[in-house]
Amino acid sequence: MDFKQGIVNIESTGAWQEKNLIVCLGSDPASTLLAIYTHRPSQLIILVDQNTPLVCVVAERIRSKISDLHAQKIHFWPTDLTGNILYKDKLIQQLEENEWIANITPGTKAQS
Repeated sequence: MDFKQGIVNIESTGAWQEKNLIVCLGSDPASTLLAIYTHRPSQLIILVDQNTPLVCVVAERIRSKISDLHAQKIHFWPTDLTGNILYKDKLIQQLEENEWIANITPGTKAQS
């Protein structure tokens, strides 16, 4: 996944209606996908370490199967291995506009 243009936003025709979810993505997507399918969020923010090529490949694979995720809006948000979030002001605005929950199981401990 290429973040040169910033945050990757995707509108979907998803039917999930649960609370919005923010979750990290690691090199093994299993825990991230488990969190997503458990919470069934209306909107989803996936934090992606843009400096780790394998994580970017995993993010692109998830993006290619986006129809399997039934969230209405999905944001792939660039971060780094230690959890430093890029476009922090936009993220704060996004979080203020809606109610969000965070699942800290996936990703690195530093990202949590």
